[in-house]
Amino acid sequence: MLKALESRFSKLGGTMRAIPLPPRKIIDEKGELTAFPHGEALHIIKRPEAPFKVVLGGHMDTVYSEEHPFQKTQLIENSRLLGPGVADMKGGLVIMLFALEALERSPIAENIGWEVFINPDEEIGSTGSQESLKQLAKENHLGLIFEPAFADGALVSSRKGSMNYAVVARGRAAHSGRDFEKGRNAIAALAHFIVQAHQLNGRRKETTINIGQITGGGPVNVVPDFAMCGINIRSTNSEDFHWIQDEFDALIHQNKCEGTTLHLTPLQSRDPKPFDEKSQFFFNILQNCAEEENTKLHLRPSGGACDGNNLCAEGLPVIDSLGAIGGNIHSSNEYIEIESLVPRARLTARFLLALASQVPNLNTLPT
Repeated sequence: MLKALESRFSKLGGTMRAIPLPPRKIIDEKGELTAFPHGEALHIIKRPEAPFKVVLGGHMDTVYSEEHPFQKTQLIENSRLLGPGVADMKGGLVIMLFALEALERSPIAENIGWEVFINPDEEIGSTGSQESLKQLAKENHLGLIFEPAFADGALVSSRKGSMNYAVVARGRAAHSGRDFEKGRNAIAALAHFIVQAHQLNGRRKETTINIGQITGGGPVNVVPDFAMCGINIRSTNSEDFHWIQDEFDALIHQNKCEGTTLHLTPLQSRDPKPFDEKSQFFFNILQNCAEEENTKLHLRPSGGACDGNNLCAEGLPVIDSLGAIGGNIHSSNEYIEIESLVPRARLTARFLLALASQVPNLNTLPT
């Protein structure tokens, strides 16, 4: 995928490089913290000396493994394309590319500089890309993210933040018949924690705790000495993540007993992405461009996180979900509306040209 992107985006004439990313920290099947390699990210920069600079973000990865049965695209009624990652977010990459090609044909393109950053790890939380995204936020005035729009064409305004944890329980193995009393059941210890963690749901508004994965044990005639679960937290409020951490620490302490231990490991995290005055300022310009295209844009919050969260956390205003209109993402019925590609590319191109034509006025950006 990286090679295909390099070939197509090279026609934009920017300075291109593949960026190695640091490995991802994961908890393996034995409950040990280990490193897992990432692919390379694609970075392209053009006119870094321009008075106004935009970073355009996207990702080349999908949620579908090589073994997943959903591997091929299928055209439905000549208007809808089903396929893995077609909406999230190959369609967005197409829109980004054609919008930049249109910008580069304009004489006012010289007024605006841009950077493209396409990473290979967004679907797992941009674990290796975080530092690159932080640096891009510092070097640009605006972020554009090409995640898919909602199925009705609405754009994402704010996004919840996301935090992942692993909880590893360790006990003492023993024969379940002959020496049951000598064993300490790691699954039972973890189960107590899981029930109490789940009961934290509803304690904070719009904060959710999802026990999304559990593993451990083996033959049923053995008292299990290992179990592990994965937990995902979503919230609109950064302070709630600190509250969750404190609550989890308290539960770990409460569930201490002889012969068993529970260990909590924070993994990937993204801060919430508010839709602030700076983002509203640029959305107003985008809305004017949409009206010139004889359409009107609508905004809606989302519980999903993306690289816009990472950019926004560094203070960069972000316009989100400029990608294709589609639906059923992360499922075997993922699709894009093919007829959305050209209008969305035209809208982004018009928006970039509007920014290039009014660079002095962008100094009125709210602080």
